[in-house]
Amino acid sequence: MSGKDSSGIRELLSGEIVMIVDGGPDQASGEVVGRDAVASELLAYPAEIDLADINGAPGLVARREGRVVATVCASARRGLIEVVWSVRNPDKLRRWNR
Repeated sequence: MSGKDSSGIRELLSGEIVMIVDGGPDQASGEVVGRDAVASELLAYPAEIDLADINGAPGLVARREGRVVATVCASARRGLIEVVWSVRNPDKLRRWNR
């Protein structure tokens, strides 16, 4: 699956998926609901994505110009991702950018 493969990403997501975004004071926070909306949101991440240990679980780290701009974790059930948590709050990402 390529980084911009919308159908590949959609196949991994439950139809009732919810993405919870912590954007902090300068970015939008809240929930993104539904397969199409979450896939679009994930495709908008910077091109540099790495696997990482986030709070003891596998996750993703998104970088722009070498700086971490988001972390992403997910939970799955029956082979489909049901919940995604994305932290974009710069205050909470400081430890990633030391």
